[in-house]
Amino acid sequence: KAVKTIGKGAFEKNSKLKSIKIKSIVLKKVGKNAFKGIHKKAVISVPKKQLKSYKKLLRGKGQASSVKIK
Repeated sequence: KAVKTIGKGAFEKNSKLKSIKIKSIVLKKVGKNAFKGIHKKAVISVPKKQLKSYKKLLRGKGQASSVKIK
């Protein structure tokens, strides 16, 4: 719950990864290509109050455009 950063290439090349649940409400930084190579239909779940800011923060971090953030 207190995660502040997700490092560069954290989930890279993990094609079987279909869901990621972020419980932290203090996430400030996501490294380059952190989600590159995850499943094309993956879902990244974030806290409801941070949805808008996390969508902006997680955009362009290597995941396919079909990956949903909700």
